[in-house]
Amino acid sequence: MKPFQKQTNARLHAVQALYAFEVNPDADTRLIYQFLHHEVGQNVVQEDAEGHETEVPLDDFDPALFTQLVKTAQEERFSTMLNACLSDNWHKDYIDPILKAIIRTGLAEAFLYPATDAAILIKEYTDLAHAFYDGPEVGLVNAVMSKAIQQMRS
Repeated sequence: MKPFQKQTNARLHAVQALYAFEVNPDADTRLIYQFLHHEVGQNVVQEDAEGHETEVPLDDFDPALFTQLVKTAQEERFSTMLNACLSDNWHKDYIDPILKAIIRTGLAEAFLYPATDAAILIKEYTDLAHAFYDGPEVGLVNAVMSKAIQQMRS
């Protein structure tokens, strides 16, 4: 497996974990442990061209990156950044939890790794968004991350 694939899988796992925290406020740090020890989050559902869904196992992931992303993305500052970058077309209370998780994880990574080119991070997270959405949500990930990273790094 290529090293960058482990990083991509860590990002996807982090999004899954943040989603779980979002929809289950009682979740605690044991959830991170469960991901790290392959007790949860090991499969994703993929849809083929005909609309048939199948579960596909995820490859191995970078545990250090996963842990950093999940712990950092839970900080309130990333929700604040996301909300501040929303246009009038998107209301913070109606953004899907997965979409929030994708953006917060991306912003956390931009914060943790300021030397990483913004375009690379935005591409990674818009690709992740494409795994879940076909509509304007992907553009929202691009727009929010572009604006927030520019503000964060200026």
